[in-house]
Amino acid sequence: MTLEKISTLPLIIPSTEGLGIYNTILEAFSREQLELTSIAECSDMHVLMEMVKGGMGATIVPKSVLDVYGNKSLYSTPIRDANIISSLGIVWLEHHFLTTPAKNFIK
Repeated sequence: MTLEKISTLPLIIPSTEGLGIYNTILEAFSREQLELTSIAECSDMHVLMEMVKGGMGATIVPKSVLDVYGNKSLYSTPIRDANIISSLGIVWLEHHFLTTPAKNFIK
């Protein structure tokens, strides 16, 4: 699947309140000078995937979201021409007690 083909689909995209990939998606379309056909935004991944399962539109989500919320009735494919990169981080309160498991997780 290409971004050009995806630009013709009605998309339900994760909103800025959700995974934080809203801007990443917009930037990918902008780089390719393609218009995004967004019919809705949703910050709740469970609701978003239910909307897709119900046939309301397609979506762009990380594979990890599909692994958690998807099912066999959904079809997925990688986007070939998009350089969509996201990063992960960990945040905690400095100078506050952390349990040993939390410290191990951070390491």
